[in-house]
Order: sequence, then C-alpha cells, then structure tokens
Amino acid sequence: MIEPEQCTLIIEKYYREIFSYCYAKLSYSHHSAEDCTQEVFVVFFSKHERLDEGDNIRLWLYRRQIT
Repeated sequence: MIEPEQCTLIIEKYYREIFSYCYAKLSYSHHSAEDCTQEVFVVFFSKHERLDEGDNIRLWLYRRQIT
C-alpha cells in the first residue's frame, strides 16, 4: 500500500506533466484537462496494488490517459 506521503510525492512529481498532456490531447480545454488528470490519479491510487516493484509509474500514468 502506498503511504499518504508517497501519494503526495507522486502527484507533485507527475501532475504538471500529465495535465499538460491531457490539455493538449483534449483540445486545450483547461476544465477537461483537470478532470482527466484527476481521474488518472484516482485510477492510479485505486489500482496501485497491481503494480510490480519495478513498474514505471510515469509510463503507467501515460498508458491510462484518455482511453
């Protein structure tokens, strides 16, 4: 299980990058990009137990974009 401090670090590390990606993919809609980014992290934290120790978090987050 990911500790709350780790959750904060993951969000701080990847939020801006994931938001920018969503923003560009969703026709530069700020509101849609915020919703998409939030959903990516909600899904990540609800399914993080399935990640293996060596899995790349950044890659996992990108794979879950706009699908």
